[in-house]
Amino acid sequence: MRFCGEPVEDLLSEQMKADFLNFEGNAQALRVLTRLHLLMYLGKGMNLTYALLNTIIKYPVSSVKIDKKSGDIRTKKMGYFFSEQELFTEITAKTGAGEFRYPLTFILEAADDLAYKTADIEDAAVKGYVNYELLLNELRSEKYRSMCRTSEEAEELEKTVASLEKSFNTAREFNMHDPELKAIQRWIVKVQSSLVYSASGAFCGNYSAIMAGDFKGELFESSSARVLMYALGDIAYRYAFRSNDIVKSELSESAAMKLLLDKIVGAALRFDTDGERIYDRDLVQVLSENYLDICRRSCEGKTLGEQCYYRLLFATDCISGMTDSYALEFYRKLLGLDA
Repeated sequence: MRFCGEPVEDLLSEQMKADFLNFEGNAQALRVLTRLHLLMYLGKGMNLTYALLNTIIKYPVSSVKIDKKSGDIRTKKMGYFFSEQELFTEITAKTGAGEFRYPLTFILEAADDLAYKTADIEDAAVKGYVNYELLLNELRSEKYRSMCRTSEEAEELEKTVASLEKSFNTAREFNMHDPELKAIQRWIVKVQSSLVYSASGAFCGNYSAIMAGDFKGELFESSSARVLMYALGDIAYRYAFRSNDIVKSELSESAAMKLLLDKIVGAALRFDTDGERIYDRDLVQVLSENYLDICRRSCEGKTLGEQCYYRLLFATDCISGMTDSYALEFYRKLLGLDA
């Protein structure tokens, strides 16, 4: 693939290449809030505070400093693209966090994990992948009991099982429609409340290390809910995410993503150049006008390598900004299936 006659791989720096090879939703979130949001205010996106922006930077390292084996959660992924490197420096200088995690990031991460893992179990129950008996037996299994390292973790697991049983008995007592599903849904609410207390307890218990930048892990990993959180994720993965329906959907989405990347990246590199084709011009025209304007402004006065990078970012901005349903619809249109 070429840009203005030059091989793309020769134009991009190592960090630029690594940005795309390790594309990360957390880094894209910073870009959306500060660059891509329509409510522009003096070029500052949503004009959020430095504290809030630093909170969403879960991994305060660039794409060339990712180290998944370091044992430090902050280097697990990248937190910003080359395009936001100066902004990252500005944010972390203002908050004083530097290359350490901002303290509130630990709370945000715990909230994310809590919300997703409980929602996944509820969705799996609603769609029929998990039922009451299966969930109860799984949570009672020796697999999770043997993972408990402390009496507090074992007690948390026991309490969760008892809560699920109580929810089911209550649903039957009140003659609720589909008592198994109602039991799981009521139980999920109670679990969420319990997990909030576990996360807050872990934050307070590790407060000094967090403020000093010495805390390397996640809040739930050092809480009484460690095994419970693992169990929720493990059950959802085995019974829902690896089901035939979901796997087939992922295969379909993978094919759509490959075609979208091929078409949009090619058009992004060729539009407004000597190599432009009518197809490229038309494709770029129907993509985000806002993102295209940002791309053009980002390229002004830049080197050829930087212009190539920002054009590739335009492509990833467009694709990552699509919902699943819109991406599949657009994919079908490009194939001429919905003409």
